[in-house]
Amino acid sequence: MSKRCSLLAATCLASLIGLLILVVALLPRPGVTAANFDRLAAGMSLAEVDEVVGAQFKHDVFQAGLAVGQKRVSWHGEFSVIVSVFDERDRLVEKDFADDSPPFYAGLRRKFPWLPPF
Repeated sequence: MSKRCSLLAATCLASLIGLLILVVALLPRPGVTAANFDRLAAGMSLAEVDEVVGAQFKHDVFQAGLAVGQKRVSWHGEFSVIVSVFDERDRLVEKDFADDSPPFYAGLRRKFPWLPPF
């Protein structure tokens, strides 16, 4: 009976560890991704958008071609860009997302150059 209890306890522990790893892996992370772009909503402050996307990805802040008091801010990832327009109170009024990710196999070849060309 004690072997059974030990096996059950080990199985439960392994299951809990696996569940914890899964939860941590699925938590949203900062970055220039379509998922984070979808989390942006009109009225968010610039600081809130920085928190979602990640301030380290902020690239440009410019005002050309916009109404007085507005500014355009962009965040650049490896293959994607989020461009947002903020009003004079630094509230999000417009957003756009562009993704130029390579095909799956091309991305693998970038990470593993020894793979044969396809």
